[in-house]
Amino acid sequence: MNLMLQKIENLKRILEKYHREGIEDLLANLHPHEIYLVLKEIPEDKRIKILLKIKKETLIKVLPKFDASTISRFLSILDAKRASEIISLIPPDDRADMLMKISPITRARIMGELEEEVRKETERILRYHPETAGGLM
Repeated sequence: MNLMLQKIENLKRILEKYHREGIEDLLANLHPHEIYLVLKEIPEDKRIKILLKIKKETLIKVLPKFDASTISRFLSILDAKRASEIISLIPPDDRADMLMKISPITRARIMGELEEEVRKETERILRYHPETAGGLM
């Protein structure tokens, strides 16, 4: 087993036990993609709890990689203001992709809290059908 896989397996075992203390320290030295690879292998409930503990700077790089269920559950737990703060820091195309993965109610709640410029940019991207050239960009 290569070093990366060993590292992921060791972290997965630790995170499955999930101790609140030390999660940030444990993940601090990992690349966001490594965090994603580890978290996608543990149960969604624990994954969400850990995502809630990750620093915002790392979270915005990790969260867009997840499936619709994880993104939706994570954002629906947060109050609209906090969710919009996180969403607004994510690059526009990833932001729009994430918002398309969540329920219309949660999407509207978050969109209502975005700053006007970010909201308008996001709405512009969301208007494109995903299969058109504009939607693929």
